[in-house]
Amino acid sequence: MGRVTVATDAPIAPLTTLRLGGPAARLVEAHTEDELVDAVREADDAGEPVFVLAGGSNVVVADAGVAGTVVRVLTRGVGCEDLGEHVRLVVQAGEPWDDLVARTVADGLAGLECLSGIPGSTGATPIQNVGAYGQEVAATIERVRVWDRRARAVAELPAAECGFRYRSSRFKHSDAHVVLAVTFLLRRSPLSEPLRYPELARALGAQPGDRVPLEQARAAVLALRRDKGMVIAPDDPDAVSAGSFFTNPVLDQARFAALERRARARLGPGVHVPRYPEPDGRVKTSAAWVIEHAGFTKGLSRGAVGISTKHALALVNRGGARTEELVALAREIADGVRAAFGVDVVPEPVFVGHSWASGAGALAGHQAATPPTSMHRWVDHTAELQLELEAPTCEAVFAEAFAALRGLLADAGAQADGDALRRRVDVAAADSAALLAAWLEELVFLTEREPLVLDELADLQVGGDRVTATVRGRRGDSPPLVKAVTYHDLRLEREGECWRARVVLDV
Repeated sequence: MGRVTVATDAPIAPLTTLRLGGPAARLVEAHTEDELVDAVREADDAGEPVFVLAGGSNVVVADAGVAGTVVRVLTRGVGCEDLGEHVRLVVQAGEPWDDLVARTVADGLAGLECLSGIPGSTGATPIQNVGAYGQEVAATIERVRVWDRRARAVAELPAAECGFRYRSSRFKHSDAHVVLAVTFLLRRSPLSEPLRYPELARALGAQPGDRVPLEQARAAVLALRRDKGMVIAPDDPDAVSAGSFFTNPVLDQARFAALERRARARLGPGVHVPRYPEPDGRVKTSAAWVIEHAGFTKGLSRGAVGISTKHALALVNRGGARTEELVALAREIADGVRAAFGVDVVPEPVFVGHSWASGAGALAGHQAATPPTSMHRWVDHTAELQLELEAPTCEAVFAEAFAALRGLLADAGAQADGDALRRRVDVAAADSAALLAAWLEELVFLTEREPLVLDELADLQVGGDRVTATVRGRRGDSPPLVKAVTYHDLRLEREGECWRARVVLDV
């Protein structure tokens, strides 16, 4: 295998952001594409389990270590092709992601600036279709080079064949492909892509849709992430984590009603449980909310492990911990949430060398327990909300979108107790689907800036590339539920005698 580095009984805890876990039976460090392919192929030929490790930011490794082969991706290199107004970058999978983002910002290339501060490697980004603060990699990925373990061949997959969805792709729940390199197509510009995330726009003193200098966008994103303990920093003890440890529970209507009853009995009749309706009729609720209200607050400690002081979903290693201690705290939290609210919270990180479902009492009472071998499917539980609309006219679709957002806020306990307000809305976009997204973005911005609790819509006019309307409401307490309106899987089109639309919200 050329100059590839091979070690036995090799420590891998230092290679993860949690700094936990025992050794790998066999650790292979691959520095080139050929070495990476050879390492995986050799392990496959030997019938050994293979775990591909890059940035180590979303894994929980067992104290006993990992049987089989761990392949560490250390490939480096960024190829650059000047296309005039655009630049094509071919990036090796092992390139640190934030280093790449910093480089593109310094070189005046727009498209990745709002993805600053995300830990891990470039090769991991297409797997989850990484996104944050209004951007996602699917918007700039042109193709992905992979090793197809079944066909035993290198393949170039165009973006259209990668199955990109909101925080997911064809690579996410399959080990059939190993990402070797990612090709991005970025625009030359000293200014960012249009801001799509209200919180980021406010931090920059800008409006949604504005463009700002790339360096300012990156700095603002890093500051926001740092405040949430989501930037890997040696001087931040809250950064020794795997990010969000638990996913948001998704419940059927009966179980959500039972959660509400328990919450009222425990916290009082006026309590409101966060709810995000799902397209299939179920309801997503907040894992952070149930965890904190079950008594597990930010900053809690259990010896060498604890909960981040900045983020209730992050479990941290405070130094010298063992994986079993962290998992014991995670189980304590899960058991406490179940006892308090009858709801199961399950982990988001990948368990390596062990499983969440192992051990006495693990997931006791879980009504839809997934076998340990399919635990990785839970990683896909993200805070997303798909809105589907149907109406007899295009204008009626926009009215229904207003009603849907108003209902979502009402479900979340928005309370109007201030002066009546009237706000004129006037937004434009390149096409009708983008116009619908811009319309919802402006409504979200109004609910947070005022804050405005939506009430009525008047004088709505939709024509070509523009929508205007008068929005009425009252000042009050409007929970900031919607973080951004995404442009992934966005559609608005006429089908026969009616109009249908779909838009995904980041909540």
